[in-house]
Amino acid sequence: MSASQSSTTTRNEDDEHYRHMLHALQLADKCIPTTTAFCVGCTIYTQDSPISLLSDGFSRELPGNTHAEQCALDKIVAECVKKSEDGEVMKLDLYTTMEPCSKRASDPKGCAQRIIEFNSSAHIHSKTGKRLRVERVFQGVREPTDFQLCEGQRMLREAGVEVHTVLPPPTGGVGREWLEGECLRIAKKSHADEPGMPGEEVVGLWKGAVF
Repeated sequence: MSASQSSTTTRNEDDEHYRHMLHALQLADKCIPTTTAFCVGCTIYTQDSPISLLSDGFSRELPGNTHAEQCALDKIVAECVKKSEDGEVMKLDLYTTMEPCSKRASDPKGCAQRIIEFNSSAHIHSKTGKRLRVERVFQGVREPTDFQLCEGQRMLREAGVEVHTVLPPPTGGVGREWLEGECLRIAKKSHADEPGMPGEEVVGLWKGAVF
C-alpha cells in the first residue's frame, strides 16, 4: 500500500479525543453554508497537562474564503511574538472535522501545507514562551472528492505529523460510524448531495455537549 493510499489509524484510547472532536463539530455547525465549499470546524489543544484549548475556528469565520484550520492557526500566529529554533517545544493536537485539504481552487496553499509551514516557522507563543508545533492531527472524516483529490494525510505524515481518525466510544443503539457520518453531513450542508438528517439520538450525542 502506497503512502497516498495509507488508511488512517483509529484512536479510541480515551474520551479526550472524542470530546475535542465534538467541540470541533459544534463549530462546524456554525458555518454559513455554501455549495462551493465544505463546513468544517477545528480546535487546537495543548498536549501538556493540564490540557487546554489554544485556538479554534470554522470555515469562513475570518474574512475571505478561509478554512477552519487556517482560521485557528492564524489566531495562534497573531499571539506569537517571534520565531526561534531555540527553547522548549509545546506540542499541539489539532482536531478537524474533515481531513486537512492538500489544495484549493481559491488559494494556492492548502491547510495541510499551512500546518507544515506553521511547524517549520517555529513560532514562539507570547503567553507561554514556548515554540509551538502541531504534533498530531485528529480528523473526523476523509475529504470527499467533490472539489479536489485530497492528499492531506499523506503530506502531513511525510512531514512527520501523525494523522488519526477519531472513533467515538460505544453507544447503545447507535453504530460507531455516526461521528464520521455527522462530520460529513455538516460539511455538506446545502450541497445537492447533503446526507439526510439522522435521528434525534444521534444529533443529541454532540449538539448539546458542553465544553
